[in-house]
Amino acid sequence: FTDVNVAVDDIAFFQYSSGSTSEPKAVMISHGNIHAQLKTWASIEETDTLISWLPSYHDMGLVGFILTPCAFGTF
Repeated sequence: FTDVNVAVDDIAFFQYSSGSTSEPKAVMISHGNIHAQLKTWASIEETDTLISWLPSYHDMGLVGFILTPCAFGTF
């Protein structure tokens, strides 16, 4: 892999709202947002096992149960 400089304000991905009160909108999720979420899960150990029923196309499924385990070496 090639090293890439990423700032906390850089956009990591777009999460689309459900549009329950108006048209769906793209919400910009920054690398800083993801880093803050990872810090809340900082007590995860390599020996922990995580299971999720959340779809990976939802931000909770993506960040909570795909990116977080990758960051901590937990699968």
